[in-house]
Amino acid sequence: MQVFLAAQKAVKEAQAAQVDIETTDWSAAFAAMDSASQQLLNLASARTQILQSAYEEVERRLTEDAAAKELKAAQLHSVWMTTKEKSAFNLRRLKTMNGPRVPIEQLEVQQCTSDRLHNVECENMDASANFQEGSGYVSNVYRDPYDAIVVEEQSVDGLYHDVPR
Repeated sequence: MQVFLAAQKAVKEAQAAQVDIETTDWSAAFAAMDSASQQLLNLASARTQILQSAYEEVERRLTEDAAAKELKAAQLHSVWMTTKEKSAFNLRRLKTMNGPRVPIEQLEVQQCTSDRLHNVECENMDASANFQEGSGYVSNVYRDPYDAIVVEEQSVDGLYHDVPR
C-alpha cells in the first residue's frame, strides 16, 4: 500500500510540475536571461576597458622612461667627450711646457747673440702674436620640439685662450 501511495504522490507531483511548466511565461524567462547576459557583457566590456587603459598607461610610462634614459645617456656622453677633450688639451700642454706657465699675452722668445769675445746679449721679443692656438671642444644636448634628441658638437677657436701656457 505504501508503494501505491508513493506512486500516486509522484504522479500528483508530476502533474503539478506539468501545470507549472504550462503556466510559465517563457517570454519573461527569456527576457530575464537576456538582461542577465547583457549585464555580464557590460561587466566584461568594462573590465576590458580597465585592462586596456592600464596597459596603455604602462606602455606610456615605459616609453617615457626609455626616452629619459636615452637623453641621460646622450648627456653623459657629451660630458664625457668634453672632459676627454679638456684632458687631452691639458696633456698636450704639459708635454710642450718649457718653463713656468704664463698667460698667452706674456709669451716671449729670447734671441741671444754672442760676439767674438763670447759675450752674450739677449733680447726678449713678444711671441704672443705668433702663437697658434687650437680649437676647443664644446657639446650641447637637448630635445627639440619633435621630441628628438639633438647633440650639438662643435670646435670653438679660442676656447682655452685664458689658460696659461
